Amino acid sequence: MTRRNGCWVGIVAGVALVGEGCLGGSFVASSRGTTHVDSRPSGADVFVMGQRVGRTPVDVEDRLVFPVHYPSSLAALYGRIVLERPGCDRIVRTVGLSAANEGLVVDLDCGPRPGPEAPTAATGE
Repeated sequence: MTRRNGCWVGIVAGVALVGEGCLGGSFVASSRGTTHVDSRPSGADVFVMGQRVGRTPVDVEDRLVFPVHYPSSLAALYGRIVLERPGCDRIVRTVGLSAANEGLVVDLDCGPRPGPEAPTAATGE
């Protein structure tokens, strides 16, 4: 086994071996090379492979969503786009061929959060 570009690569009994996280899964590329990401409401931070890449609306390069080389610790994020906005639920979307070509529009859940009920005048509680 030898190390290339941070990955262990070798041939054992005629079978090529590549370390986990060194090759992406099935690569899904849009016809434009970018995926348009938007949210309702807009202004959500967009993360790809653990890195912030912009704020909605934004065009995200496919090579960032589907990197050829990445650490195995980030394997769960491969092919996924994460949107975060204060006061809203965190959203994770897997990018498939349709989203890559047509874009991704996400409705954020920014509704009121359940909490303790306020005292009422009738009960005084």
